[in-house]
Order: sequence, then C-alpha cells, then structure tokens
Amino acid sequence: MQPTFNESDKADDHYWIQHLTFGMRVDVQLLELQKRRYHAELMGLRIGRYIALRFEPQNWPLGEQLTGMAVVCRYLVEDELGTIFAFKAEVLQLLRFPDHLIFLSFPEDVAKRSLRDTARNEVNLPVTATFADKSYVGQITDISEGGCRLLLPEAPELQDWDKADVSLAIECTQSPTQPLIAHVRNHREGRDGVSVGMQFAAPQAWVQNLP
Repeated sequence: MQPTFNESDKADDHYWIQHLTFGMRVDVQLLELQKRRYHAELMGLRIGRYIALRFEPQNWPLGEQLTGMAVVCRYLVEDELGTIFAFKAEVLQLLRFPDHLIFLSFPEDVAKRSLRDTARNEVNLPVTATFADKSYVGQITDISEGGCRLLLPEAPELQDWDKADVSLAIECTQSPTQPLIAHVRNHREGRDGVSVGMQFAAPQAWVQNLP
C-alpha cells in the first residue's frame, strides 16, 4: 500500500530542497499512461524553473508523447522516521543526447509523510540475512521496535527477493537467540550496496535496551 498525502503533510520549501541529493532515486508516475511508475535519478534543479532527472531508455515509454504529461514524483529520505516526499509536475522536455534526461516543471507544493511511527536508533550491528535458502552477511544500520534498515554488499541473487520473508540473525547481546522474521518494505541501491527497509513480523521490545 502506498502512502497517501493531504494538505497537512505539506513540506517546507527549504526542508525538502535540502534533502535532495545528486544521484538519488526518484520514482516517476505517468498519470496519463495508466499511472505507470518508472525509475530515474536526480541530476539537478533550478529553483522555480525545473528539475532534471536521468533515466535508462530501456525502462521508459519513449514511443509515447511525454511532453506536457502530468506526473507524480516520489523520493525517500532515510531520516529517523523514514520520510517520503511527493510532488506533482509536468514534463517540459525530453533529451536523448548526450544523455537521457527528462526536465520537469518545478513543483509548487511538496508533500511529505513518515513511514514509521517511531524513530530508529542508529547502530552498526552485524547480521546474517537469509532469503529463502540463501544467506548474506550485512549490517543493521538503524533499528526500532518495529523494524530496521539492512545494508547488504549486493542484492540477493534470487527472483522476487524483495517480496520474500527474511530471517535475521543479529549479532548483539540484547537480541533474542532465535532469528527474527521480517518483511521487505523498500530498497534502493547505492555506493555502499543495497539498503533494505525491513518491518519486523512482531514488535521487538529488546531494542529499548540497546546503548
């Protein structure tokens, strides 16, 4: 289920602009093409004029007339509560040389919504994550009673790995001896590997005892 936004969720202009980073993933929903979603990365912006995104041509409907089409863009910021920002815009222009770029109108309003009800603690806990029958060694980089963020060197070599339940064996004295069961909520690739947002199948009160 995708988060919904309303007027009370409006983000301050300086706040959402400060959270934009070069190369960050942006999900673009084309409202006139059955609301399909495509991935792009932020290349730059000019405040009040445009936002520029780079896209992979094989993943975009280049046969369609996109100029003038309405879109909804969403991007995730991994702060304490995990915040999704969303805005509506219009396609201004599409470039194919020297790179594949799409220019969007600068949004008038940007909405935000937290993914989590409680803030997560920043940690650095070794973990073994098991997807189906394959195990991967990684790090828990933040955690709360409801979930955590898992950092893996690379994406699991399994089909639909992001839809499977995951067994997490966390190496710390406070954690239970039995592995925890968690579900993948979101994931994104970065320079350090694959960052995976996890939701625990049951609340984990022991997290309160972490230093």
